[in-house]
Amino acid sequence: MAISFFQIEEFNDWLYDIGKKRGQYDSYINTLDKNGRLSTTTNLQDAKTIVKVLLDDLDSQIANSNGNNKKTLQSKRSGLRSYKRFLSYIPTNCKYYKYNGIKELAELFKNSHFSLINYMISHSLFPEPDLVKQRAKEIAQLIENNDKIPARFSTGNNYYDVNCTKVKFQSRKEGCDKTNQGDFYFAENGIKVQIDSNGNKTICDYLADNTSINITSGSSQRNCYGYMISHIWGRAINPLFFSNFWNIVLIPQFVSFILDKGDEMASIKYSKELYKALAFVLYKDSIDMINSALAKANKAKLDITKPDDDIMNDAKDMIKKNIIKYIP
Repeated sequence: MAISFFQIEEFNDWLYDIGKKRGQYDSYINTLDKNGRLSTTTNLQDAKTIVKVLLDDLDSQIANSNGNNKKTLQSKRSGLRSYKRFLSYIPTNCKYYKYNGIKELAELFKNSHFSLINYMISHSLFPEPDLVKQRAKEIAQLIENNDKIPARFSTGNNYYDVNCTKVKFQSRKEGCDKTNQGDFYFAENGIKVQIDSNGNKTICDYLADNTSINITSGSSQRNCYGYMISHIWGRAINPLFFSNFWNIVLIPQFVSFILDKGDEMASIKYSKELYKALAFVLYKDSIDMINSALAKANKAKLDITKPDDDIMNDAKDMIKKNIIKYIP
């Protein structure tokens, strides 16, 4: 029995977008079910299990083959490894939606979710590495001096005062006023915090002062419209993540919502991981600078994980091809 591969259409879209042909591996993959041993798969865990079994079996066959047969088996293995990699981007809570706005949007991109993701990234504006390093140096100094660092307001119990008493601000104004007048700390890491007055003012002001971009709403000098400030790792309520520019990218507004969605589709999870990989490649020195300052202050390092090697290579390839655009 041939395997009905999980999300095979989206897999072929992904192959197309990483430079391979749609259906390139179908003939290999669909003949890998040896002697009807494996049943049809309809869920993610079954797909991963079957792929592992098939890869183990192929490794054994390749070790005992030669000539053209060996080349054919190696091509099959290449296809299956690509499929295994694709499966790693599918979240465990992956869902099918009868009415899916992202699918409708993808129709503008030959029905390929991954072409949509490539469009989103190639039309995003990334901070120049020198700007990111400049801001990282400033924040590193604030960490070492135990000075206040801006953060986005949160309604949760995410702060404590000088008496180590948990504090909950009832409004952004209250948080802004109190952290301006006294010392409060972000509970997760003990960083002294200053609540941003409108949720993005620190970032908008920094861009206006240090680049040719002015994205400040209501400003007579505004020259950037239709872009959203997006935090690559999210966590903007954390002062270490809010205005560090290795965590910031400007994304066209009509697709920026994708990064705010849960990881319920492979394309969404892949896009989030690709943005993180791009940040790691472009800004690793600045991330390391913050970790060094945290170590000097006897505080825990940034809780971020480097994406896997395959997606890091995708990011490097995009940068090499000059697909990435920078904030002027």
